[in-house]
Amino acid sequence: MQLYIQDPSTLSKFSDELHVARCLQKLLCSLTTVPVRDEAFLEAQIPLSLQVTSLGSEISLPSAILYIALHPLLTDSDLFAEQNFMNRPSSRLVHIITTSASVIIDHFTQLNEKNSIISIWVAAERILVAGAVWAAGLMHRKHLSGPGLQGVSNPGTGVTLDPIIKVSSLLASFAARWKAGSSYVTTWNAVVDSIWQTI
Repeated sequence: MQLYIQDPSTLSKFSDELHVARCLQKLLCSLTTVPVRDEAFLEAQIPLSLQVTSLGSEISLPSAILYIALHPLLTDSDLFAEQNFMNRPSSRLVHIITTSASVIIDHFTQLNEKNSIISIWVAAERILVAGAVWAAGLMHRKHLSGPGLQGVSNPGTGVTLDPIIKVSSLLASFAARWKAGSSYVTTWNAVVDSIWQTI
């Protein structure tokens, strides 16, 4: 334990993860307590150093963790109702949240390739959420008015399929090693079916 604390790089990484965890807790608290989900207010809860200011910029894993927490802005089915059109998130925020989902999927793909998954259960939960958020982003791309969602291609192209294939592959890999993992595969297959029916 003493060696762990004395390692500056380990201590710095641990401190960064605690910072992101605190920010995430604050963000989730705002999502559950603020009556009206205003995207500008919610994004302001993310520290400036972790905010995505340009659609073309690369999204870091810490930023992706915080932005994907905003997924209720695009996964809430009520927002698809015509009378709530004005409350739908902007195409900019949809792009950032969707790309954040892809970043998280890529992160777990890399961990799996290195046999570095600590908890298959936790990984499966996060991957399923990220996959569902990616799917919701595709649906919003179709329903939102104005310019298309930059960075997400038309259905059926490689950019669209890549995260979907990765989620399917990861969950199938987990199910092969963990009996309860088959339920995640079943749930994800239902999500994929809904994607093709919707877009």
